[in-house]
Amino acid sequence: MENIIKENRVGKFYVSNNFIRNEPELVKGILSRVLITRAEGIFDRDAIEYTGYSNRFDKICMGQSPPEYKVIVNQLDDNIQGVCFEKVK
Repeated sequence: MENIIKENRVGKFYVSNNFIRNEPELVKGILSRVLITRAEGIFDRDAIEYTGYSNRFDKICMGQSPPEYKVIVNQLDDNIQGVCFEKVK
């Protein structure tokens, strides 16, 4: 079994405040896949920047800045079918 913290599978991603207000169940589904270690309001993006660990993030070297990921939600009706994180930088 992998250990996402020992393997340093850390990343960051943004969720817009509008998405949080309008799709709270989807946001809960996204956040349930990440061990959040930091959340910060980014006012010029009208979003929350989340940093955390997930088995969906690539391993990085210690001291390296967490890469940014884009969240992709596959949904059928009101049910989340899958959540993917695609590396941006």
